[in-house]
Amino acid sequence: MASATPQGFEWRGPPAPPHPELPIGQVLLDALRRHAADLTKPAQIEAASGSSKTYAELLRDWVHAAAGWRSLGIGVNDTVAVFTRNSHHSYTAMMGAVLEGVTLATMVPTANEAEARLLLSRVHIRALVCEPANIQVALNVLPAGAVLVVAAESTGVDNAGVIAVAELVRWGGTVNVDTYQAADVGDLRDHVCCIVYSSGTTGLPKGVMITNYGLVASTLQPSWSVVPSDTVLVTSAVSWITGIFYLIVPVIVGATRVVLTYTNESECLDVMREHKVSMLFIAPARYFLLAGHVKALRKKGVVVDLSSLRVALAGGAAMSADLQKTCSEVLGVGIVQAYGCTEHLILSADTLPPRFGSAGKLGAGVRAKLVNIRTGEVIRDANTEGEMRVKSHSYMKGYIGDPVTTAKAVDEDGWYCTGDLAKFDEEGRVFITDRIKELLKFMNMEMTPSEIEDVLMTHPAVRAACVVGRHHDVVGDIPTAFVVLFPGQAASEQEIKDLVKARLSANKQLRGGVFFLDEIPTSVNGKYDRKALRDRLSKLPPVSDQVLGIASQP
Repeated sequence: MASATPQGFEWRGPPAPPHPELPIGQVLLDALRRHAADLTKPAQIEAASGSSKTYAELLRDWVHAAAGWRSLGIGVNDTVAVFTRNSHHSYTAMMGAVLEGVTLATMVPTANEAEARLLLSRVHIRALVCEPANIQVALNVLPAGAVLVVAAESTGVDNAGVIAVAELVRWGGTVNVDTYQAADVGDLRDHVCCIVYSSGTTGLPKGVMITNYGLVASTLQPSWSVVPSDTVLVTSAVSWITGIFYLIVPVIVGATRVVLTYTNESECLDVMREHKVSMLFIAPARYFLLAGHVKALRKKGVVVDLSSLRVALAGGAAMSADLQKTCSEVLGVGIVQAYGCTEHLILSADTLPPRFGSAGKLGAGVRAKLVNIRTGEVIRDANTEGEMRVKSHSYMKGYIGDPVTTAKAVDEDGWYCTGDLAKFDEEGRVFITDRIKELLKFMNMEMTPSEIEDVLMTHPAVRAACVVGRHHDVVGDIPTAFVVLFPGQAASEQEIKDLVKARLSANKQLRGGVFFLDEIPTSVNGKYDRKALRDRLSKLPPVSDQVLGIASQP
């Protein structure tokens, strides 16, 4: 509901539930003990191996891992970096560290050596957890004195400074699981539970310091849609905040979690059907590809039974109403959108039945206002677009090692500037329209890439599309499209341009060209890597003045 405040016009979620004033480690420990009596229900299934663990086994392994970290002298206010995909072993190492009050610094598991060095340069780590495939990179970037822990039964290398997670668990095997208590981390609002790097699509990644208090407050929100009977498919790596949440929330609720590193739609679909997944969370682009795969199978006469799906969540980017509706119909389940940012965690989430195009209503304890990006005035009307600015109990402590950027993240009244363009309808539903930093400005006229992308996606041959600006010193951002076609389908550059010409105004035409790719580059979380595409364009010859429709320079 909207209400007037001394600061201007404000939208508010319901009151926040009481905070337990416990660290996330103790919250998880209490939840594990509540659910440990059920020895038949799987708590965690590793899709790659097919192996599962009960809540009693998770309780044992996580506590023993915690004691293992303690035996290494690693505890409260120490930092452990995580450089691994999701697995039984990686989760055991991470959650054991969380129980001991250790700060986790999560890294993209596909990072190369240069990227890993950059991320580690911002933190002082006592240990690095990596997967077997990353051992060599991890050894090359490991700081002096730090321990390398491999998420496996054995390390596979002859190095006394490298240990396996299984060995870490054995070291803590003598601790009494029934009497163990999670570490006292002190001030929950000051203690950093994890450091998660922002996506860095518009610059270098920033290390967001998430407090214990904020993480607990957000994970206890009722808007996560998980119920005890759910089987939740987790594809997000812990380098994304949703990966951390779906590591925590199913445990608190007592649901079953299926762990999968997303590789392709076929594997995802097979896992969903094999384990009768009832709850799915992936990015909008992944839903488009998954729905396309399901349609192709059905066209061949293959029966695709997804009746186990109860709800599907989309996040990480805005999902158009048309795409959301189409994918919901193909998958036979309502897709609901959630909205958040690493700095504030989850800000809003829709509920069933979905309102297509909306990210739902603000979460408990969340406050928001919209600001006109040209005039700076607070917007007082529904259905009027502006920059989303927010306050919540889950706001970050800051960007690690960067007090200047931390200070610039909020406006003069302390509202965090999300950089997202949004609007509220009369009932308080959030609609995210685009990113300010992704806005294109051609001949002083602004446009959103998503508006052009939505048109491109109506072409029957187009499987994926991403629009970015090709820089020009005179006209600004020249709209340019990168397109992926369905296998066996064809479309020419002129055909794509003519489609846009027929649907959109003159300033939104694809004067920068249409480039056909096998795949559009994405981050580990499934978002289009627009920076990589702009970098690619910067290496090309400039667009001619004739194409742009401007006079040549004298």
